[in-house]
Amino acid sequence: VNGFERFASRFFLFCFFLIIYVCIYDIFMRNKARIIAALPMCIFVSFIIAVIYSFFEIGGGFLQIGWMRDAMFMVDQFIHPQPFVFRLRSICLEPSMFGIYASLVLPWLLYLVKHPKSYVKFTCLFLIFCLFVMVMLTLSRQTYVIFFFEFMILAYIYRSLFYKYKCYL
Repeated sequence: VNGFERFASRFFLFCFFLIIYVCIYDIFMRNKARIIAALPMCIFVSFIIAVIYSFFEIGGGFLQIGWMRDAMFMVDQFIHPQPFVFRLRSICLEPSMFGIYASLVLPWLLYLVKHPKSYVKFTCLFLIFCLFVMVMLTLSRQTYVIFFFEFMILAYIYRSLFYKYKCYL
């Protein structure tokens, strides 16, 4: 399997997840269910779990801190079939899959930045910074490409909304 085939399969997987997200969003909006307000918080909590695990993976795997490495290996045997490979995988099986997960989490974190409470806003900004660090530590070219295009699309959407409503979102 060459790099292009892997990139194509990951790209189609990303598109599939994106379609699922849009369909779920559409279902919730049609029913006017209150659960749609809980969806960003559920994604937020899942990302907190990924950040905590990545903290141990960075400390134990990259920095070789003894107690963090032991804790990581104790949990890692249930999550990853292969040992640590000096590329951040977090809660996913391989770094490129974590990139897909991270690319789906980023818009929801950006959505939560608009929260009226300042501590939620600062927490989300800190988590976005953590997300960028984690993405850089995956060393996955596919993840870098997906994030580049995602930023281009999000910047275009933000710019068009800014010019349409003449205000910051």
